[in-house]
Amino acid sequence: MAVDGTRPYGAYPPGSETEQVGIMTSTVTILYFAALREQIGRESQVATLPAGGMTVTALLAQLGQQDPRVAGAFAAEPRLRVAINQTLGGLEQIVRPGDEVAVFPPMTGG
Repeated sequence: MAVDGTRPYGAYPPGSETEQVGIMTSTVTILYFAALREQIGRESQVATLPAGGMTVTALLAQLGQQDPRVAGAFAAEPRLRVAINQTLGGLEQIVRPGDEVAVFPPMTGG
């Protein structure tokens, strides 16, 4: 894992990094797609959650407070979509330790 908490996409299943060293932490993996990935400058990161989890909205706010690039990218895409554990979810859904959260801008058909 890199110093900034990122890891190559698909390098580890969610939670396995901590399990490999026998340490239990409350982390979630966030994946960025499309324009968000370009604006933020990375494809993923790991964040710490409270034991009971938090809403997607609270998680995104926490990420924005920690990194101005994330805050700028989220502000540029006000209608973000999320998938939790590869299932589309809402912003008020609870994210729990070990979850994988994918964040992407809305898509249009054509």
